[in-house]
Amino acid sequence: MMSLSRWAILSFVLLVLALLGLRHLSLSGPPGNDPGRPDVGTLPAFSVVSPDRREIARLDPSRGEVVDIDVRGEDVLYLARSGWALQVGDSVSRWFGDEVVGSPESISAPISAALGERFVYILEPRRRQISVWNRSGELVERLDVPMASDLISQVRRVDTPDGRSVRVVTYAMNADGAAAWTLISYASGEAVTIDSIPVLGADGLFREPHYLSVNDAAWRVDPIDLTFAPFPADERTTMQWTDAPAWLVPGPQRADYERIRSQMPPDVARRSRLPAHWPTLQEIDAIDGGRLVVEVSAGEDVTHVIVLGSDLEPIARLSDRPFRDPVFLGGGRVFQFSEELNATIVHEILFPQ
Repeated sequence: MMSLSRWAILSFVLLVLALLGLRHLSLSGPPGNDPGRPDVGTLPAFSVVSPDRREIARLDPSRGEVVDIDVRGEDVLYLARSGWALQVGDSVSRWFGDEVVGSPESISAPISAALGERFVYILEPRRRQISVWNRSGELVERLDVPMASDLISQVRRVDTPDGRSVRVVTYAMNADGAAAWTLISYASGEAVTIDSIPVLGADGLFREPHYLSVNDAAWRVDPIDLTFAPFPADERTTMQWTDAPAWLVPGPQRADYERIRSQMPPDVARRSRLPAHWPTLQEIDAIDGGRLVVEVSAGEDVTHVIVLGSDLEPIARLSDRPFRDPVFLGGGRVFQFSEELNATIVHEILFPQ
C-alpha cells in the first residue's frame, strides 16, 4: 500500500492550518538538492537503466488521482478520490462508493485502503471511520475510529495483515502538547489499542510508524532513523538501515514552515519542528526470500525504489533516474501510474532476475 499522502510534512501542515483556521501557506519553493545525490547516506547502484514494465490496467481518469492501492494474491484494489475498484485478472470492476450527499453508501475524501480475503476497507478521515465493503461493492458496516484528543487528531493508514482483521494508524495531540502515534486493531470486532508510541522529540510528528511482516515476523519501522524494532517486543534485536540516503529540507520550505509555526499555539509549535532531512521512508513491503522493497523520498514528489536484503544491506535500485510519476508498493510488487488524456495507465515494474 501506499503512503497516505505523498508528503507527511504537507499533510500535517494542512491538518494544522485547517484545525486552527489559519490562511494556507504553501511549502512549495525552488527545487531542492539533486534527487540523484543524497545529502547523507548512499544511493545504491541501479540494476537496469530502464526497468522492465508491463501494462496491467487502464483506469477511468475522471475518478481523479489514485491515492492508494492494496494487493492480495493476484487481485489489486485501486482507491481514487471518488471511489474504489477491484482488478481480478485482467478485468477491472466498475467503481463503487461515489460520493453522493446524504447517501449512506458513499465514501468521503478517502486516503487509504486495504484488501482482505472477503472485504474491502476504506479509511475516511473526515468521518473518522473505516467503511467495510464486500467485493461486490455493497457497504457492509462502518467502524468508528476512537481518537484520544479533539485538539489535533488524524487517522492515517489502514491495513489488514492477515486478510481477516483490520487495523488503523492514528495520531493525536492533547491541549498540553502530549502526543502519540497509535495502532488500533478490530480483530475482535471492538477497537483495541495494540501499540502506542509517545511523541517525545520535536520531529515526532513526522515519524509515522510503518508496520511490516516478513516471514511471519512483524516489525515497526521508523521512517527517519530507519530502525526496525520487533513488534511486539521480543528477544529479536532491533536492526537499522545505517547508510540510507536522505535529502535535506531546502531552505525555502523550511522558512515557509517556520512562518506557519509562528501562527500555531505554543504547545503545538513546540512539538512541530521539521527534521533536518525529509523523512526517508515512504513505503515498504516484503518480497521473496526475506528481501524488502522500499520507496524513499528524494525531494518533493520524487522517489527512488530500492531492494534491500534480509540484513538491510542494499542490493540495487530499480532505475538510474528517480520516479516522478506516482509509485505504489503492494503484495511484493511495484506499480507506477501515469496520466494520459483518456486513461490512467497502470504499469507493474518488474524486478530484474
